[in-house]
Amino acid sequence: KKEVVPMGFNIKNYKSPKNNLNPKEWNKIIKRKDTILIDTRKPFEHNVGSFKQSINPNVENFRQFPEYLKKFNKKDIPSLYVKFKELVRFSKTRSLLGVPPIRRDLIKRNLYLVTNSIVVTRGCPHHCDFCYKDAFFEGGNSFYTQAVDDSLKEIDRLPGSHLYFLDDHLLGNKKFAKDLFNGMKGMKRVFQGAATVDSILNGNLIDLAAEAGMRSIFVGFESITEENLSRCNKLQNLNKDYTEVINKLHDLGIMINGSFVFGLDGDDQNVFKKTVEWAISKGITTSTFHIL
Repeated sequence: KKEVVPMGFNIKNYKSPKNNLNPKEWNKIIKRKDTILIDTRKPFEHNVGSFKQSINPNVENFRQFPEYLKKFNKKDIPSLYVKFKELVRFSKTRSLLGVPPIRRDLIKRNLYLVTNSIVVTRGCPHHCDFCYKDAFFEGGNSFYTQAVDDSLKEIDRLPGSHLYFLDDHLLGNKKFAKDLFNGMKGMKRVFQGAATVDSILNGNLIDLAAEAGMRSIFVGFESITEENLSRCNKLQNLNKDYTEVINKLHDLGIMINGSFVFGLDGDDQNVFKKTVEWAISKGITTSTFHIL
């Protein structure tokens, strides 16, 4: 396969195994004396936790790994198993495929205001300077989704009608969002989510969301000045008509929770009053103000 982080050479005459190893088989194999286990993750990840008998090759990327392998003589080593990132393959690809259902039976629902919270994606496709996302997802994919069928199954398991999507950007993957909202039609759900200005303006995803039951949305306006948006890499908001976004959401019957950031380089002492007055004048129902 063509990987996200290639090792720099082609593997010839490779035959995919007919059957995958189950956990018990894997544990049995790594305990064999003739098995050498190499942890190809970054050194700091290895130090956090790894298999007891695994070797740390101290490689910073997979292009360095072929050179490390040259020290091994194939004739002297009957078995060579490599611990990949996420135990999958030579890649920094992250995935939600195969993740088991959440043990919601462990949640004491009476202790929470919002009990039907759900996350069907991880991260966000954008790279705003003030956001935690790039630091949190460093070293691999910073945006990926669950399989739509798995998401719909999880939704179907939840009691009641209200859902709270905690995803950073529910509309971030157009195909996933489209299939998700189409699949939710007829489920009689009412839900909240988060999205960006451009994803609301472009295409009909927000219309599909409304038809599926979206009634509230968290929108990252962040600043009402173009200078701030440009300087903090909020490129998806540049040259976008905020009023058009607000009107579109109101027409669809979707309540707006506007997100704003104070303390950006272009802000002065008037930014607080100016931003609040702007939000009120536009009819934004609720707002979240973040201070850097």
